[in-house]
Amino acid sequence: MKKAIVVLSLAAASFGLAPLGRAADHKKADADETVTISLDVAMDASSARASRPDWSITGPLRGDTFISGGLVYAGGLIPEGDTSATFTPGDEGRLGTLVVRGQYIADGAEIASGARHSVASTHIFRLDEGSGVVTEGLEGAGPEVRAVVGGYGRYSGVTGQVTQENLGFNGTAGSNLRFTFTLKVATGQEPSDLMMQRKGAPRRR
Repeated sequence: MKKAIVVLSLAAASFGLAPLGRAADHKKADADETVTISLDVAMDASSARASRPDWSITGPLRGDTFISGGLVYAGGLIPEGDTSATFTPGDEGRLGTLVVRGQYIADGAEIASGARHSVASTHIFRLDEGSGVVTEGLEGAGPEVRAVVGGYGRYSGVTGQVTQENLGFNGTAGSNLRFTFTLKVATGQEPSDLMMQRKGAPRRR
């Protein structure tokens, strides 16, 4: 199997899709070719909302739904193991945004007792240049492997999986996360103007 391994660097951050730029004609690409991409995400704790207004006081209950968001950066930009919450999410170096919607599959007491998985969630990675990837899976206390279920723009027709790791916490009290994608892109399209995001626009709280 042929594999192309790419970590999005700051040099590629202005476009954010270096591997697809080198393989623009997907019809001619090897059917077995895979691309590996690393992205960092700083979740914004102030963006979190849940189906019960008192969830942050009483703790989550199985079945509670929630939504939250964060900013996407090139892999390696956020320091690993930072427990000092010194990283402050901002537009400098950002590649896009992440929308997370999910449902708790464990109660707060189970989570406190060490439940391996606490949430089933959908992640929508929205890159500023107009492309995106959607994943599904479980989340909990440790690293997770999630399914890549689709995408749009340059990631149209994408399949594969992504490994999620926790890097620590940021200045909003949200988690810092690293996502390492292993992808096959079958029918990549040009990014859509409809999905482009403007940096510096107010983020919904």
